[in-house]
Amino acid sequence: MATCKFCKEEIKDDALKCKHCGEWLDSKHKLNEKVESLKRGAKTIINNLRGSSPNNYVTPPTENNPWQFEGLTVTHNKISYRGTSYSITDISRLTIASSSSTYNLITSRLSSLQIGFNYSNKYPEDIIIAMSSSNSWQKEKIRKVEELFRIGNYIRKASFDQRYDLYKRELEEKGQIRYGDDIIISKEGFIIKGKKRLSIGLSDKNDLLWIGVQKGIEGHTGSVNPQLIRIREKKGMFSPKIEFDACMDFDVIATIILQFT
Repeated sequence: MATCKFCKEEIKDDALKCKHCGEWLDSKHKLNEKVESLKRGAKTIINNLRGSSPNNYVTPPTENNPWQFEGLTVTHNKISYRGTSYSITDISRLTIASSSSTYNLITSRLSSLQIGFNYSNKYPEDIIIAMSSSNSWQKEKIRKVEELFRIGNYIRKASFDQRYDLYKRELEEKGQIRYGDDIIISKEGFIIKGKKRLSIGLSDKNDLLWIGVQKGIEGHTGSVNPQLIRIREKKGMFSPKIEFDACMDFDVIATIILQFT
């Protein structure tokens, strides 16, 4: 018999996992379990972003009871901003960013919302709103940061179908999606950045497709980026890697990538 190095209880000599505390006793199984947990978490996040009805709120916006925020008015199917009225069904791009970081006991929070109408000639420009707070005691600013993020999530769910259809049409008609300045997602199931071309299916098979990555898990920083997508085909420090911040249409891009797995 042996002793578990975590809880000090008695276990079998050839045990892979402690029956008392549930810890894996070899690093390979422990890492695989952590990766699987991250992947399950990523798929849960995506399902929540795209599958939840935009009406799953205590008081969803209506014509008679709209949400209002810094010149923005939101109802169940329209957005008004600075005198211009927009239809939610005309949204073609949506960027939502939210972050929080602490330095020298001062917490900074940021939320930003950018609504694009790239495929519509009705509107002359995008809507861009950003809110930030620099100190944890600025309660009113923190409330506004959180409120903007909540509004962004509502618009995200309400506009998912048409944004998804636009990306899928681009993939089918052009054979690829051009995302941002330097990312290509091909119809054959590859992510391409510059000279790097990595298979989504192969990466998923080897547990090296991570969606919604905490940067701190590899010891780089303590920050969290739930919209970072990272892909490798092989394990190892020197294997090719592609990663990008998918804050624009994260729900749609992550959904399309997962369809190749």
